[in-house]
Formats: sequence, structure tokens, C-alpha cells
Amino acid sequence: MDDINDAVVLDPAGFISIRNKPTIDELAKFYNELYFQDGSLRPKNYQEEYDEKEMQHIKLMNDLCLYSLLKARPHWKKKPGSMLEVGVGEGFMMSRAEHYGWNVRGIDFSSYGIKKFNPKILNKVDIGNAFDLLNNLQKQAKKFDVCMIHNVLEHIIDPRKLLETLRVLLTDNGIIVLTVPNDFSKTQMRAYDLGHIKKKFWVTAPQHLHYFNTSNIRTFMEEMGFQIVDMYSSFPIDFYLFHPGSNYVRDDKNGKPAHRARIEIDLLMADGGLENYHRLCQSFSSCHVGRDITVLVKRK
Repeated sequence: MDDINDAVVLDPAGFISIRNKPTIDELAKFYNELYFQDGSLRPKNYQEEYDEKEMQHIKLMNDLCLYSLLKARPHWKKKPGSMLEVGVGEGFMMSRAEHYGWNVRGIDFSSYGIKKFNPKILNKVDIGNAFDLLNNLQKQAKKFDVCMIHNVLEHIIDPRKLLETLRVLLTDNGIIVLTVPNDFSKTQMRAYDLGHIKKKFWVTAPQHLHYFNTSNIRTFMEEMGFQIVDMYSSFPIDFYLFHPGSNYVRDDKNGKPAHRARIEIDLLMADGGLENYHRLCQSFSSCHVGRDITVLVKRK
């Protein structure tokens, strides 16, 4: 039986959190010493190497994000602004943004992934405790047009504190871009209720401490005083859970084929152009499906 309910608690804003969270020191040790270095802990989207198709897919996801930003603020097409990324990971987003002319700066617990895949931006990334580094930027009265937090909010102890801090660092017309997994989603819960999966596999502490979805992320953003400018979802790979031949939770051997199929389908759909692909991903989120959710928010 799945006993996850005993380990989580419902936040007043509607998202779900781990009941017993690690300390800041425990979390810092986990990421500095284990997260990227241990393949069993490293998230599936972080790998030791990427083939050509995977690199095309990474660029597509980053270009989709930058396209969404330019739709929200067209004047950045002629003059890209300043961008702070909190949780740089392997550095692909920062590198792509810099390629298009953005003035980039980053923050991360670890330099492991950056050194391996995008060492040329290492001198623009501060390594250490995110809140300490963000406080230093506040003291310096730094301001950024865009603050990026891709797959970060679910990892930190206090997501409210992070958003409040980033609010101060935004310029008047600035935008926060945040991506979170779509967890406890309608797709996952239906697959669980129908018996296609026997456990809530997405609950993984200490990697993920909070769980957002297409419904509660809206409530949370409004509670924090933000207005959603755009929202879109990534490919709904959880659909594969409904077929025994592709269920990657019941059978690990289906994991890599599902990942490859997702890449091929995404690249195929994107052949119609970023405008059409962006609208499709917006529709995914409107239908409450998609593996990850990306929201662009501004201060009310």
C-alpha cells in the first residue's frame, strides 16, 4: 500500500509539502556532495552526456522559454535585458540566453554540472547558499529584468521566502519565470486510482520538498502577489502510464524508450514553428496535463 499521505502535508495555498523537511545544512550537503555526482540520485534530465537529439531538445525547451518571454515583453527582442538564474544546473539556459544577447548571471549550490557542460559561463555563476547569495545581491541594490527558477522551487525549504526575495530583485516591469514538475496532477492521480501505478512515485525527498500542479500554482502565485502573464506545460509523458507497453513506472525498461519518444514527438511538433508549438504547450496546461509547468509572473 502507498503510505505517502503520512509523509506529506497540505499547504494553505493548495500545494503539498514534505512533513519532515531537512535542515539547510543537510540540504546543502546533499546537493554539494551527492546530487549531481551520484547517478542514482541525479534527476533523469541531468545526464553524464547527451546525444545530438537530446541537445536539440534542450535547445528547443530553452528557446520556447525565451520565446514566451519575448511575447510578454516584445521590446526585449531589440534589446535583451538582464537575467538572473537561480539554480543553474548544467548551465544550458544561461548559455542559450547569453547566445541571444542577454546579460546573464547565475546562482547554484554546485558547479559540477556547469563545469562539465558549459564551463564558459562558470565565471558568471556564484556558488553557495542561494539565500546568502541573493541577500548579497539585495545589499548591492542589483536589479534584473528576468529571474529564472527552473525546477528549483520544489527543492528548497521555503519557496515563499525565495519568491519574496526575487520580487525585490525585479525591475519595475520584470518577470519571474519558474518551472516546476506537474505533480499530484490529474493525470498522475487518475493513473494511480486506476491501478496503472501502485505508488505516488513522484514523491522523492529530499530531492523534492514541495509539489505543485496546474491548479495550485495559480493559487500560490496569487497569494504571493503575482499575476500570471503566461503558462504552458511540457509534453505529457505521464500519458504513457496508461498503457502497459509504455508504463515506465511499472517497468523500468520502458523509461528510456519513453524518454526517446518524448524527444522525437516534441521535435516533430516544433517543426511547425515556435509560435504554434507555444500555443500547443499553453493548451496542455489549460487541460491540466504536461510533465512540467512553466509560468511567467509579474508583480501585481
